[in-house]
Amino acid sequence: APTDLPRIDVDVDGGVICGVPIEYGPVPSELAGETVANSYISANGDQVLFSAWGARVLVERGQRIVMDLEPGVTAEDVRFISYGWLPSLIMLERGCIFLHASTVSLGDATIAVAGGSGAGKSTTAAALCAAGWSLSCDDTTAVVVRDGLPWVLPYARPIHLLPDALHQVHAGAARTRLPLREKFAVDLNQDLAPRAITGIAFLQRSADPTQVPSVMVEGVDGLALFTLLERNLHLRRVAAIAGPRGELMKWFEVMATVAAIRIRRSVGADTVDEVCAQINASLGPSGPTGAGPVSNDSECGVES
Repeated sequence: APTDLPRIDVDVDGGVICGVPIEYGPVPSELAGETVANSYISANGDQVLFSAWGARVLVERGQRIVMDLEPGVTAEDVRFISYGWLPSLIMLERGCIFLHASTVSLGDATIAVAGGSGAGKSTTAAALCAAGWSLSCDDTTAVVVRDGLPWVLPYARPIHLLPDALHQVHAGAARTRLPLREKFAVDLNQDLAPRAITGIAFLQRSADPTQVPSVMVEGVDGLALFTLLERNLHLRRVAAIAGPRGELMKWFEVMATVAAIRIRRSVGADTVDEVCAQINASLGPSGPTGAGPVSNDSECGVES
């Protein structure tokens, strides 16, 4: 790995995220000159304001964090903000770009499993880990470009799983119900070594079983790949506001050269095993990793 890769150090117990101590105090409900990204986050170029789950958090230039908690909400209640959202907001200001993806590795393959909320990123990653892959990071993947390659910067954090996905992990894995949320935080062994991404699997779910009767996979490149990358850019509007624009464009150019597939599956169908099989076949160490995206659409007969 390149020697100049940035580090993401997260010490929630010590209250220090990426070398920045968390301060507690008043945080404004709005930013001066803000551009609203969505209902819970906004930015103005120097500052990012995050508001959710009874917490308001201000991040300034990637060098200062101030957290303001509503009455009755404790720092432990929103611990997942500290290891989940804060590294993204801080490192974005330092030139890192984040893909909305859980990332796993096996041999010479490092795969980002991308998708929107509820697409099955974490469940798929947990199932792949049960089959021998190693978890690099869950839900959001920091990626920096060095020597024309996209490098993943893993950092220690639990994987988040819904109750019906807990069977994907070893029974002895430590798990904690997340306050204020439906998910569990599960401690899995992570491989924290930086790795170059060799493939991306975009997960999409369809509510219409007649449209996607089972699991369908197709290779994506060109404009379709660029569109999927933009759609799955974590905090994409904030990245355009707060992140260095030159880094963002370089990131897109390099990521668009990575082998990629789109996997479509029906909502409500237990298709995790088949999704994992497709990732292994198309992007795994024994598949065409590094040889460009698969070119043929295929359909797998899975009971829905």
